[in-house]
Amino acid sequence: MLVHLDASHDYTSVSLDLNRWWSLLQPGGMLIADDYDIARSTWPEVGRAVDDFRARVAHEEFAADPYKCRMVRPMA
Repeated sequence: MLVHLDASHDYTSVSLDLNRWWSLLQPGGMLIADDYDIARSTWPEVGRAVDDFRARVAHEEFAADPYKCRMVRPMA
């Protein structure tokens, strides 16, 4: 299963989307977040929401490219 999030760019909207879709994602499924900017120069609230989310939930295989990031929900 794959979920690709591309929605609002404010912290609250991104956090709500991450939490809702992560809860529906099957173990082993991948979540991709659009507009994740490592440098925080373009969409800083998206990056902050994703990083706060990653600090709270177990995940695997986090990787970031320019304006995208991905993580996998653990199998167990």
